[in-house]
Formats: sequence, C-alpha cells, structure tokens
Amino acid sequence: MVMDSTQIAVSPSLVAAARTRASFDWSESVIVVPAVLALLAVVSFLFVDLPLGAWVKVGSFPDGIDKFLEASEHFGTFYGHVLIFLLIFAMDPAHRRNLVRLGAAAWSAGLATNVIKLLIARTRPKYHDFASLASGHGFLGFAPGLPGGSRIQGFPSAHTATAVGFAVALAHVYPRGRRVFYLLAGLVGLQRIATSSHFASDVLAGAAVGWLVGVAFTSSRVGRRFDSFETSAP
Repeated sequence: MVMDSTQIAVSPSLVAAARTRASFDWSESVIVVPAVLALLAVVSFLFVDLPLGAWVKVGSFPDGIDKFLEASEHFGTFYGHVLIFLLIFAMDPAHRRNLVRLGAAAWSAGLATNVIKLLIARTRPKYHDFASLASGHGFLGFAPGLPGGSRIQGFPSAHTATAVGFAVALAHVYPRGRRVFYLLAGLVGLQRIATSSHFASDVLAGAAVGWLVGVAFTSSRVGRRFDSFETSAP
C-alpha cells in the first residue's frame, strides 16, 4: 500500500480570513455585548427603573418563585462559587487549575463594581421614596465615599457583575454549558431586581462590567497568561 505524502496547500488568504474572523469574534464580544447592555441600561434608566422599582417594592412574587430566585442568587456570591469549585475539584481533576481563572474573573468583576459604588451614589429601590419627585432616579452625586453605607451603593449591581464574570469564565472552560451559565447569571440579575436591591439599570450596568472583566480573563493578554498556567505541567 502506497501512502500519498503530498502536502495539502492552504491558501494564505484562507488563513488570513480565519484569523480575521477569530479577531472579529473577540472584538465583537468585547465591544458589542457591553455596548448593548449599556444602551439598555440607559433606556431602563429613562423609562423602566421608577415604575418597575415602585411595583416591586410594594409587591411580591409567589413563594415558589421567590425561593427559586433566592437560590439563584448564589451563582453570584462567594459561597456559591466555593460550592461549585468543590464540585469541579472532585469531579473534573483535569480542570482544577482553571479554578484560579474562574475565581479571579468572578471576584475581579465584583471588585470593579464595588469601586464604582464608592464613586457614584445611588439609593437602592427598597430605600427610595417613589412618591417624592425630588428623589428623582436615586442618584445622589459623585465620589460619596463610604458615608451612607449600602443604602446608597446601588449602582451598579455587584452580584450581577460577579455572576456574569463567572459565567463568561465558565463558558470558556466548559463551552457546552455556556447557555446555562448565562441563564444563571440572568437569574441573579432578576433576583436583585425582585428583592428591591437594585434598579434594572443597575443590573444591566453590572452585567456590562462583568462581561468586560470576564472577557479580559479569557481572551486578552491576561487570559493568555492563564492559558499558559493551565496547560503547564503540574
């Protein structure tokens, strides 16, 4: 039997096109998604925040939905992440090194939003006086620092940012589960609105921050450093 050793020629233009598509996909994820989220946050600020916030503050969801959303919240908390990390550590030894990236992406997203909270003061819906026109949309000014505490640290949602950053990193490690991860991140945002902890625009802004941080830990120079760490011999 004679084996054909002829090399298959690959057109340089095809290689260049493939690289262009890959680059475009990365640029699209960096720019388009947070841009859309930011636009939706502006629309929500103008037309949705006050009526939805007022409705949620005086209303309540059925008990089953409340419990489901309450459980979903932990996809955006440190405690929920620890439980997921324990599962990955026990059931998927090949991805144990990825835990560093997963934690860094999630918690860096939350830290970024907490810094913004210290720079921009906004009342949470549960403390907002919807009957007073003077209350406006709840923004109280810039650089308020720590005075006022959590009551005026509503913008943006750190839970949502953490959940989205975590979802982006998880989708990088486990691509087949990306739809579930993004769904869980969305449920975290919904829970923050349902509990009157954040206006809808706070959640959308948090999601934009979480996406940017998550992509930074998966597709940028920082992401490539994690790639090297995860593929190196233990």
